[in-house]
Amino acid sequence: MVANLNAFSAALLKLDGPDQLYSQACRRLAAMFHALAAVVRLSVGSQGMTQSPEIVACHFGTAEDRTALQAKSVIHLSRRVLEAASSTDTPVKATNASSGPGNMLLTVSDTHRPHVVFAVRISGTDETTDILYLDVEQSYSPSGMFDFIEAIARQINFAQKNLLLAEVPGVENRVGLARIGDDGPAIDTTLVDREGSVYTDDGTVLDAGAEGQI
Repeated sequence: MVANLNAFSAALLKLDGPDQLYSQACRRLAAMFHALAAVVRLSVGSQGMTQSPEIVACHFGTAEDRTALQAKSVIHLSRRVLEAASSTDTPVKATNASSGPGNMLLTVSDTHRPHVVFAVRISGTDETTDILYLDVEQSYSPSGMFDFIEAIARQINFAQKNLLLAEVPGVENRVGLARIGDDGPAIDTTLVDREGSVYTDDGTVLDAGAEGQI
């Protein structure tokens, strides 16, 4: 899982702009787990979701998955899972197999191919929230998946900030290293401009003239 996380993080660092982020993240996750991976944008208010979810990126893991989807007119996403994910900063897990402690139970059952769904908030504004939604067969969901998805969501969020800040004149790059440790997933980041000044996420200069190192 750590190797997959590092490869995912390295791929995001190579993107040219924020408009590529969600699509590339979904494509890589879908291929990694033979899964449906999507980023869903929710319009939120005091009473929860106010409009139908908008799928802003979506990929499927295999050609067989894509062929199966083309025979359907609708992609099924769990509204209950999306609503739950929009109200917390930690991932939400749901399954159509026997529900374990803390798991939600999907209403669509499949005894032959049980699925697990993970959803986690990755970014948002006062009016919208973007949710990473991963629907994977249980046989492709390894142990440690919950922490992995949480680390993936944080890496997408940091990559988004990096790509947006890179469009600011004078800001050149950020180094982001994702890891899963004893205390759960974490992201170490450094933002460095052409003169070697080190920045925080909000653009504050921490150390003018310092050298950023990986």
